[in-house]
Amino acid sequence: MLGLARRDALIAGAVIMMLLGGFSDGVVNLIGPAQLADAGKSSAWIGLVLSVAAGLFILFAAVTARAGLRAVTLGLGAVCTALSAVVLGPVLVASTVAVVASMLLLRAPLLGTMYAICFPLGVGGARRVGVGAGSINGLLGFAWGGASFIGAVVAGSFVEAAGARAMYGVLAAACVAATGALALLARR
Repeated sequence: MLGLARRDALIAGAVIMMLLGGFSDGVVNLIGPAQLADAGKSSAWIGLVLSVAAGLFILFAAVTARAGLRAVTLGLGAVCTALSAVVLGPVLVASTVAVVASMLLLRAPLLGTMYAICFPLGVGGARRVGVGAGSINGLLGFAWGGASFIGAVVAGSFVEAAGARAMYGVLAAACVAATGALALLARR
């Protein structure tokens, strides 16, 4: 997996985005709803917020896919990861219902866009290095699934020890690191 990513900037960028996306999903999907429940919001209310977020995710993924290859760039990935860090900013300061719900809603379009470009980026890189699209599909699926699993486990442990804001800080730092890595890869 690492060998493929090192050989091609597009594959490396797609892997970085999937790792960040999976980790982010594991963290936010554990902490955000728990914070809303702790604030007294019902399961139905939390489900509505998550459903609206899912709708935004789907809409932005579809719009990005409709844009075609014009949207499939490491630069757009870097913009999405940078804005993901910005969206996390308010939850580093406050954990009110409005702040947490806004974060859940605002991150969805960014993830929808980012996920929509990952597979075409990876496949573009695969073609350049002579690897099949199925291999890249498996690689990116493994990256996302593993990172999502680790994100939830880390978030659960970290929140117990240091609190939700600290875990969001770790996630924001990961977004900034991914942005830097994607910007460097885009120059290659």
